[in-house]
Amino acid sequence: MAERYEWKKLSHDAPTVSYEEKSKQKEESCSRCSYFVDEDPPRCEIVVSPIAPGGWCKRFEPAQDSAEYRKDREENTGKDIDMETRDFQAYRKSREER
Repeated sequence: MAERYEWKKLSHDAPTVSYEEKSKQKEESCSRCSYFVDEDPPRCEIVVSPIAPGGWCKRFEPAQDSAEYRKDREENTGKDIDMETRDFQAYRKSREER
């Protein structure tokens, strides 16, 4: 998907988005979404910045195929950012180690 300009992206408050900085959904977070762009700073292809890797919105789409995504959920092997320290470098390293 081609990158959209920020002004063309959906708002955090849009009813079809309802962005949360910290996900309440088990094993669903921005870092596991197909729209997530793992750069510094992290961003989303369809929702305006800022985006937290540990966030969530209604537009969540698993980045992996369904079988692999379900396996990760069952084994609880996903690694998300530590929202207390917001250690993005450690987060990226953990993603590379997968």
